[in-house]
Amino acid sequence: MRFSHIIGGALIAALLAGCGITDRARANRVAFDGVEFRPRSQQVGEAREEFAITVPRAGQSLVGARAAGAHEATRYCIENFGRSDLEWEIGPEDEELLIENGTLTLRGRCDGW
Repeated sequence: MRFSHIIGGALIAALLAGCGITDRARANRVAFDGVEFRPRSQQVGEAREEFAITVPRAGQSLVGARAAGAHEATRYCIENFGRSDLEWEIGPEDEELLIENGTLTLRGRCDGW
């Protein structure tokens, strides 16, 4: 009987710990213009300093999607080169933006490394 109590307690502890991880991950998300975006960065071509940022659901808030994309670009350059300097090819402040199927795409290059 004791063994089952130990196993049951361990399972409950594991479930509660898993819930805490989810809550912490959610707490670390940043909302832009009231919307939580999940932007993604990726290297373009063979040069690691050239990147593309995609921001799905840009239609929920174009202002927020632009800010989320700029934030992700800064994060990409800091993670890869230790600096936030970058130049935009298609930037968040541009009037002509690339939006396809509701996804905003920005392009740029980490600079100054």
